[in-house]
Amino acid sequence: TRICLLTNDEGIDLEGEIVPIGLENIDVEWTADDDGIVEIAAETKVNSGAICAHIVPKSAGVTTLRATTKNGQSAACEITVRKPIPVESVTISPEEIHLLIGKREWLTAETLPANADQAELTWETSNAQIVTVTQQGSIVGKSAGSAVITASTKNGVQAKCTVVIEEMTEEKLEAYLAQQPAYVTSAYVGVQSTQW
Repeated sequence: TRICLLTNDEGIDLEGEIVPIGLENIDVEWTADDDGIVEIAAETKVNSGAICAHIVPKSAGVTTLRATTKNGQSAACEITVRKPIPVESVTISPEEIHLLIGKREWLTAETLPANADQAELTWETSNAQIVTVTQQGSIVGKSAGSAVITASTKNGVQAKCTVVIEEMTEEKLEAYLAQQPAYVTSAYVGVQSTQW
């Protein structure tokens, strides 16, 4: 088994199984060939054959983690720890948007470089009474005014979008409807005739 971790990961639970299942009071010792790379941060738990240890990365490198019973039975896992590739920039499209109360739009965001680690974004609004945002970038206008939507990465890189929410007027309603796709429906009526 091989596992790759980042140096700033919070850690991972490694699980194994002792066979035959049902053995109790089995002592298992967890060790790392190089404890400068990973730390075994939690005690072993044995429950109906299951064993578990919480592993926390400490520095970049490769080491082998071993779980060994008192009678010498063991299993090993190779762990590689590397430094994360940081996000360098975030962009939101569009950077400014006007939206009517009650309407929904989607913002899109791009992080660079494309192979950056931990590129997940957290979306926030500066005023949820004016505009709300989901963690997928969907915004909904709530009341007239302006607010700022921010998308942030774990390493603190941000991008912002200014959102202006406007009240619905007859003129804006007409303009909104004019932008919507037109649909044409047709109905066919069949007439059945009977010849005597």
